[in-house]
Amino acid sequence: MVCIKNGKQNEQETDSRESESYAYHTYESNKKKHSTKQWSWTACLWNVFWLGYQRRFFSAFLFLLIFAFSQVGAYILGWNYAVPFVNVTYLSLVVYMAGMLFLGIYGNQLYYNREHVKTKRYIGLAASLCAAGFFYFISHYFYPTSIDIIKLVKRETLYEYPLYSIGAKFEQYFYNTKWAYQRGADGLEIVEFRGTAVSDKSEVVLQFIVDYSYKEIELYTLSVDGEIQNEKEVYALMDRIFDVKTPFNLDDELEDDIEKKAL
Repeated sequence: MVCIKNGKQNEQETDSRESESYAYHTYESNKKKHSTKQWSWTACLWNVFWLGYQRRFFSAFLFLLIFAFSQVGAYILGWNYAVPFVNVTYLSLVVYMAGMLFLGIYGNQLYYNREHVKTKRYIGLAASLCAAGFFYFISHYFYPTSIDIIKLVKRETLYEYPLYSIGAKFEQYFYNTKWAYQRGADGLEIVEFRGTAVSDKSEVVLQFIVDYSYKEIELYTLSVDGEIQNEKEVYALMDRIFDVKTPFNLDDELEDDIEKKAL
């Protein structure tokens, strides 16, 4: 009986060694095959999230840090004009694509040379998502793109007209509206509005000076059909746009109502 048990144990140990040997050789074979591949679509397309999923936290942090610094550098240099739809600067987009290219080429090597971190992969993925959102928010909050600044002007109000947002009223009063961002030589950030008045079909160009950090917006210049308007005409137009009633307007409307009732 003892001999039979020993024989079975020896067979089990032999099978176990063969299984481990097969798994090891399979791993080494896959490692060699994938490490010599020249491209990894998964690493390229998912980039920082792939790094988080593979628990390469330092690499993911470095990727996000370089991206954030490119956003900061673009703003300081006055290159903060944003790519439509994705709302990142052109410099940041180039840096991001370079990172995708790097991960596409070296992704397989990074995968097989990764450190064994005692963290679940989905926790790593969640951490990379949170870090990406944090870096994106911080970089846009302190170093906004042209799209961020235009959005600020649209949703904010003027000091003299606090009841309605600029964007809502301008879109009602004008058609063929266009908003554009400009960076002056002296560092001034300007948002230019162009539109055609519904009432008299005049072409209006109005510029706002923006202080993004303090969320302050001021009227700068106004031109109607190519002619620069003075301050009085600027505020007269603003009164019409924001539908502000002066005491004279109210008296005229009251007299009209009395006459209508008398008739």
